[in-house]
Amino acid sequence: MSRSICLPLTDPIVDVHSLHSFVQSIILTQEQMLNWVYANYIHLFAIPDKTADFIHFAISSRPQDIPNLFLSRLHRDQVNRWFPDIRGFVLDCLEQGYYFSTLVNEFYIPGTSAFQTYDYPHHVMFYGYDAEQDALLAAGYFSSPRNSPKSGKCRLPCSKRPSRRSVRTLQA
Repeated sequence: MSRSICLPLTDPIVDVHSLHSFVQSIILTQEQMLNWVYANYIHLFAIPDKTADFIHFAISSRPQDIPNLFLSRLHRDQVNRWFPDIRGFVLDCLEQGYYFSTLVNEFYIPGTSAFQTYDYPHHVMFYGYDAEQDALLAAGYFSSPRNSPKSGKCRLPCSKRPSRRSVRTLQA
């Protein structure tokens, strides 16, 4: 892939959990979805139990219940059969206009608190590719101020081995 691509993304209204913030970052690029967000995120409730308190941010936390959103789940083995390198799969998704959400291992992500220190799974959503820097554009919650602008976006170099390892080293 030799051209840059950047899928539409906006700042979410509710941004305390990656599932909700990633979904809102996508659907709120469509102005008509604002009413849906207000109607479905207005009733916050908690379920206290002995182990932890759990807060629901929406009537439903199931992505398949969100209008104008298509969700497809694939096992890592399927992806590996089609693409020998995860980079190729992510770039193919982006070329087709699909966002790609996965876990990466912060051990291999420069600028994170776990970098070269300990394994730490981190949920990210890829929304673009910068051809000039050969970097994937990722949204997520990053610990380093260098990678934490207000929107939580950063660039992850994808031509270097550690970034590819960041996806491969996590257990399925």
